[in-house]
This record gives sequence, C-alpha cells and structure tokens, in this order.
Amino acid sequence: MVITTRDKPSKTQKQKFTPPSKPTIIAFLSQKGGVGKTTTATHARDWFEQFGTVGFVDADAQRSSSKWLSAISQDIEYTVMGEARTLLKELPNVKEKFDYVIVDAPGSMEDVSRAILSRCDIVIIPCQTSQLDLDSNDETIEMVEVAQDIRGGLPKAALFFNRAEEGTILLREALEAASRDNIRGSVFPLDTVIHQRQCIMDVPGQQTTAIREARRLGEIRRQKNSNKKRQTYTPIEIARNEYCELFEEITRIIND
Repeated sequence: MVITTRDKPSKTQKQKFTPPSKPTIIAFLSQKGGVGKTTTATHARDWFEQFGTVGFVDADAQRSSSKWLSAISQDIEYTVMGEARTLLKELPNVKEKFDYVIVDAPGSMEDVSRAILSRCDIVIIPCQTSQLDLDSNDETIEMVEVAQDIRGGLPKAALFFNRAEEGTILLREALEAASRDNIRGSVFPLDTVIHQRQCIMDVPGQQTTAIREARRLGEIRRQKNSNKKRQTYTPIEIARNEYCELFEEITRIIND
C-alpha cells in the first residue's frame, strides 16, 4: 500500500476550519466491494450540503445510493451514470451546476473507476483493517497513481479506515501501517476512523442517515430538556460526530 505522512499535521495541532473550496468533485472509490463507499458517500452528501449545493452521481451498478437517497427525500437531486464514456463527458457538466459533486464509484469496474479518476478533484478510499483489505488496495492505488501522473498530481487522494472494531489490536496495527512514510506517497492516510456501529447499518432501512437522525434526536431533546446540560451521546450521535470529523479532515486536504 502506497501512502505518505509528509506534511501531515499532528492530531493535537489545532486548526482553523475553512469551508471546502468550490466547485469540487469528491469520489469515494475502491476496487474492493463492501468497504462502505455508498454509506460514506451518502453521509458526505448530507454534510457538504451545509456549505452549498450538492450534486450526487451514482456510478455503481447496484444503484444502492440512489435508492437510499430517493427513500430519504424525493427532493434530493442525483444522477445515475454507469458507463465510463458517460462519466468522462458528463461529470464536468455536473460540476458546473453544483458547488460539490459526490460520486459513489463501483467496485471491480476498472474502466468506470479510471473515468472517475480522470475527472474528480479528490478521491477517498475506504478500507477495512485486515491485512487482506490493506493489500487489496494496491490495485486501486496504482490506478490513482496513473491518473495523478497524467493529470499533474490530481486527483488528491486519501485513505481512511471504515467499519473498524474500536480498541482492537487489528485497528492499532492498521493505523500504524497506514502512518509509515513511503517514498512514492500517492495517498494521504487520514486520522479519522469510522467504527463499526449497528446504528450506521440501520439508517438505510430507516430512510435516513446518521447525520439526519442525530439532528432529529437533538431537536427532540432540546424541546424536552432545553435547560438540561448534556452528559452523554447516543450511538447515532457518536457516529455522526465521526463522520463530521472525517469530512472536516477531507476538507482540509481539498483546501490545501
């Protein structure tokens, strides 16, 4: 796996947050299926909406994200694009219409993935923590490197650990592996980890996201206990906080 920690800020280094640059195409991509591309992309759409207009492109043949978004609200705009030539032609047009474009890429479709990499500004690679999962990213990272060579360094690229079991040796070892310097340095390892939580698995069936559900619960709590100081967070609020931290970290790379 090819990653770098050059110029990476310390976890303890306090940073002023600046909203993400516009317009930006943000792709969630991995050649391995089942790593959480759709879940992360759908949550990213909710988070980036606070800063401007958001377009969503479902490039996965399973159409999971577009079905999920339709269930959340008929007012959410999305486009289904499953062919490489369509993505090459239309992604720049979609970028002209929105401040941010989120792309849910497919697994195991190299021509489609290459088309997305040739048009996106930043690619985010979700990865699980086993060594097999780490090794399986080699093909994805090689594709990223080819695109970066052709496009003069674009797209920017980052990797994060998803569906991780909290406090395990496996997670610690994966984080250590991802933080080692590498001379080629094509992919930036993120500090934020999205942990395995049942509530995240439940939200598609509930026709919502962790961000929306945490907001809804917060509004109910404020109405009932407007003067009561918060002591604890619910699992869905913890999940929301992790996603927000992830997207803030991605934003810093976008703006760099």
